[in-house]
Amino acid sequence: MSVYEPLPMNKRVAAVVILAMVCIVAYGFSKGWFGSASSSPETEGTKVSVSQPLDEEGVSKDVAQGAEVTKSPAQSAVE
Repeated sequence: MSVYEPLPMNKRVAAVVILAMVCIVAYGFSKGWFGSASSSPETEGTKVSVSQPLDEEGVSKDVAQGAEVTKSPAQSAVE
């Protein structure tokens, strides 16, 4: 059998089907259909809890300082 001889019909059909399947799989990978990562990862194992105490004295100082700064209007360049 030479390279240039026509393939029998059943081999031609099989080649077309395999080519179509390869194209569909390639398209699916490009769209992420067959990705190894799950779309909804389990988050129970990755939960993080952070607890930091609030410095209430520092907050009240910041509030007082902010109130003083905003009492008088700012100098505008339009005057």
